[in-house]
Amino acid sequence: MRMSEEKMAESQLLLFGDLSATPFEDQLRALLHVETNPLLQDFFSRVSFALRRFLGTLPAHQQDLFPRFTTLIDLVAKVGETKGTTALRFFLLSVYEVAQFIV
Repeated sequence: MRMSEEKMAESQLLLFGDLSATPFEDQLRALLHVETNPLLQDFFSRVSFALRRFLGTLPAHQQDLFPRFTTLIDLVAKVGETKGTTALRFFLLSVYEVAQFIV
C-alpha cells in the first residue's frame, strides 16, 4: 500500500447538518437551559465531555481553532470568536438536531 493510500485508509469522515437551514443557535440556547428533562441534560453533559476530550487529543495549533469551554452553554456563547467557527457550527447544528429529537 502506498503512503497516500495508507493515509486515506486512516482518515475519518464526519458529516453534519446543513447550515443553509434557518438559524438554530437561539433554539439551541433555549434547549440548553431546559432543566426539566433529565435525558436532555444528560445528553448535553455527555456531548460536552466528549467534545472536550476529543479537542484535547488534537495538536495545540488545532486546539487553538476552538474556544475553551466547560459546558455547551459556554461554548455556544463563544461561537464566532475563533477560526474554527464554521466547523463548530456544523457540530452544534447536529447537537441541536439530536436534542430536538430527544425533546
